[in-house]
Amino acid sequence: MRGALDGDVLAVLARQDNVIGNWQVDERTRRLLQRTCARGEGRRLTWSVYLLSPAPPTPAQLVWAAYLHCGPASMIAGRSALVLAGWGDAHRRPIHALVPGGRQPTGTPAWLRVHRSQSIPEQSLGSPPRVPPHLAAVQAAAWAASDREAMFVLTSSMQQGIITPIRFQREVASTSRVRRRTLMLDTAGEYLSGTQSTAEFDFGRLCRRYGIPAPIRQTRRRDASGRWRYTDAEFVLPDGRTLIVEIDGLHHLDPANWLADIRRQNDLMVTTNGLVLRVATWTLKHEPAEFMPFLGRLLTGNA
Repeated sequence: MRGALDGDVLAVLARQDNVIGNWQVDERTRRLLQRTCARGEGRRLTWSVYLLSPAPPTPAQLVWAAYLHCGPASMIAGRSALVLAGWGDAHRRPIHALVPGGRQPTGTPAWLRVHRSQSIPEQSLGSPPRVPPHLAAVQAAAWAASDREAMFVLTSSMQQGIITPIRFQREVASTSRVRRRTLMLDTAGEYLSGTQSTAEFDFGRLCRRYGIPAPIRQTRRRDASGRWRYTDAEFVLPDGRTLIVEIDGLHHLDPANWLADIRRQNDLMVTTNGLVLRVATWTLKHEPAEFMPFLGRLLTGNA
């Protein structure tokens, strides 16, 4: 089969991981590709995209197929574009592609999700073409199945240096009618600050809302190495032991901070002979009903 293809077509296949689209070849080559698939020497990934191999497509080949199916004006978008930009997650189905608003590809397979937009970026990156990382992060967060998935995408992208909080905030501000705008801005702002200055205030407000006694704030305690530390919030349990609540901002997801948090928690449990609970600021802001009733049951001895 390859011997019947001209050099230009072979060069395209080499660049595109053995995947090629109808719009890239002439009618003669199209018929050759169709006969190759009919003999089992290749596969049709969509009605208009061919894989010149009998093996199942790899994730990278499916990404090429997504772009080729949607046409030369399209771009890989969302999570799929973040992976192409170096984000440390695997390609997952569906593959996301962005097309101009007036275009709707036909015969789209289930593994491909097509998004239409009137504002396509003027410049694409990479091969296959993809949207820039900060726009990809906005799209991935907006298209995520849940708030938690959106937060994971954003925080991990910032941790890995795929996006920066400030440029991401600008991208969100320049994008109209985007889903989860507040969550995106809050997540980037908290990650940027690296602090949780308002977290203890928010926690106190939640304690009042859920009928939980006011916490003892900023208790000074000496850790196992002799250094003084301050706890975020403390309560006295019915059996007289101390319950310490540590409020973790998103910067605690950094590996170095995470390891320090483990040591700190172990120190507190040993030096106080009490209990230590950890809660994320994101949980307090977006899903307090997951944590606060549990805390209330602990304090009343009904956990």
